[in-house]
Amino acid sequence: MRLFIFGTLVLLFLQPANAQIKKFGKVTKDEFSIKDDEKYAEDDAVILFRKYDTKYEYNQSTGWKIIMKTHERILLKNKDGFDYATQEISLYTANNRDEKVRIKAATYNLEDGKVVKTKLKKSAIYKQQKSKHWNEKVFTMPNLKEGSIVEWTYSIESPYVRNINSLIYKTLIPVKYLEAKVSIPEFFHFKYSTTPFFPINLKEETRRMSVQITEKTRYNQNSIIQKRDTKFEYHNYDIKLNVYTLNLKDIEPISIEPFMNSINNYIGKVSFELSFIKYPNDLPEYISTTWEDVCKTIYDKSSFGNQLKKTKYFEDDLAEIIKTGDTPQAKMHKILAFVKEKVRWNNDYQIVSEDGVKKAYKNGSGNVAEINFILIAMLRASGLEAYPVLASTNTHGTPMFPTLEGFNYVLTAVRVNDTYTLIDPTEKNAPAGVLPRRILNWKGRLIKKDGTSEDIQLFPEHYALSVKIITTRLQEDLGIKGYSNEKYNGNLALRRRNKYSKASKEDIIKDYEDRYDNISIENIRVSAMDQIDKPLNLMVQFNIEDEVEEVGDKLVFSPVLFLKDNENVFKSEERNFPIYFGFPFKISYKINISIPDTYTIEKLPENMTLSLPENMGNYSYQIQNTGNKITLIVVSDISTSIYPNTLYKELKDFFEKIFTKEHEKVI
Repeated sequence: MRLFIFGTLVLLFLQPANAQIKKFGKVTKDEFSIKDDEKYAEDDAVILFRKYDTKYEYNQSTGWKIIMKTHERILLKNKDGFDYATQEISLYTANNRDEKVRIKAATYNLEDGKVVKTKLKKSAIYKQQKSKHWNEKVFTMPNLKEGSIVEWTYSIESPYVRNINSLIYKTLIPVKYLEAKVSIPEFFHFKYSTTPFFPINLKEETRRMSVQITEKTRYNQNSIIQKRDTKFEYHNYDIKLNVYTLNLKDIEPISIEPFMNSINNYIGKVSFELSFIKYPNDLPEYISTTWEDVCKTIYDKSSFGNQLKKTKYFEDDLAEIIKTGDTPQAKMHKILAFVKEKVRWNNDYQIVSEDGVKKAYKNGSGNVAEINFILIAMLRASGLEAYPVLASTNTHGTPMFPTLEGFNYVLTAVRVNDTYTLIDPTEKNAPAGVLPRRILNWKGRLIKKDGTSEDIQLFPEHYALSVKIITTRLQEDLGIKGYSNEKYNGNLALRRRNKYSKASKEDIIKDYEDRYDNISIENIRVSAMDQIDKPLNLMVQFNIEDEVEEVGDKLVFSPVLFLKDNENVFKSEERNFPIYFGFPFKISYKINISIPDTYTIEKLPENMTLSLPENMGNYSYQIQNTGNKITLIVVSDISTSIYPNTLYKELKDFFEKIFTKEHEKVI
């Protein structure tokens, strides 16, 4: 083994010619006047300045480390902008190697024409433990007023030289000026990517520098007595420094649009990923050149692959769970139900086991990886074909290129009859094949027993269904009484089970009334709540008021009743981001309305059918009357989890026509 000790590197980093150098604490009166700028009339806060400076340093005793500095100054225009006065700095720790941070911050107010500074006290900074390996330093700025300017600078010193924090350049509030610089010695080969919705190019340049490397070798000084000695050789290497810079001005904020998943998928940022490390006279250590490299690296960890091989701790329990003659489907459901009951999720997102699956099984609590490892091992031991799937939650973002940091979640894939069923045992109310919304995020990576991997779609292929059969009667007082028999499955059932499982009857009634206008619930009954492999059923007894309008001797009302939307959510003319529905769904309702004998039906809305391009959605409105009874059948479906923004105009028109149709009246 070669031991390379790198001497102290003296670097001279030149500022870009167009950089706006801001010193901490040098806030001017002019900066407060920006709150009156018409350009920011709709914004609650404005980032006046944001600066990143990331570089490597070397210490003879501890080796390489990364220094990541952030300097930020924000104008808070109103009280809604106070949310941006709280900062959370994530820090990683493992094996007694901690990331350390130094913080300096202050609030500035303009009082009687003078800038008054209030420093952040150290006692106002507190530590918040997020998980075993992650904690946060959190602080909220003091003396906040409408029009305050807050400023902080902090420096993270990290021994984890393989990880560079992302550079965030586009957020929910505007940025007047941003500059960033990342300086990387040539030994560390990084690649970078930017958010596809807001692509930018970094300026790349190289600089030469001289590095002194001390190499230690052992040799025999005297061949007779075999005395060994140590020899130090000093070498000067002319190495390359890769410098990436970014300078941006007047960056507009992200516009929030209906049906978006986590905002983390859309924030403009530059992400760095280490591909390989190559020291002089040494072989390269490859990290994440391809997805195969990434998955192989993760699988080879003892906290991942080895955990799947352990079986003795559950053998007795497994023998009790499954019986001879059980079908593969029966085995899967029995084992899944057992694991859900045996090991509860501790809300920790991890892709590796922290303390081992045996301990998690014994304690009855584990992180997301441990619970899935236990499930996979038990399924395999029962003779089923099961695999771990690496995935990323919506809040974690979507990995756009091979990266070790792209995954924070593990799922289970079971192959029965050449079909994969995805399972998340951490979700109590989700049956096999239904994933919680937090993990419906594009694709995962299924890892096989030899460490190879392949893409697997996380979005469900089958519709989540909602079926309502409503029977009503129009009363002489123009109110409407009726019953609704409702069934839900898939993610639509999961959503309601999560909401209703611990709710009182009164809470369920309130939730129903809050969702629909002009309706009061007399009674509601929920069944099959705990039978997660069956549809969830609701029986609702209701009254509707103010739905029927009296015009002369005529009555007019929408036969869709309370189920119609109050507005079309797709109002804007343009769309920047894909429309995230999360899962395909089909909603159908049959409404029967009985009319008093003192009235006759004069006019019904016309029937209508609609379709989206590429069969991504359909809508059917079919109405008829027989005597004094109206029957309306409406069926709508969206067959894709994510709808492309390039077809937004067609989608907007689709929903506008539905909105108009469902507000048409019976006379």
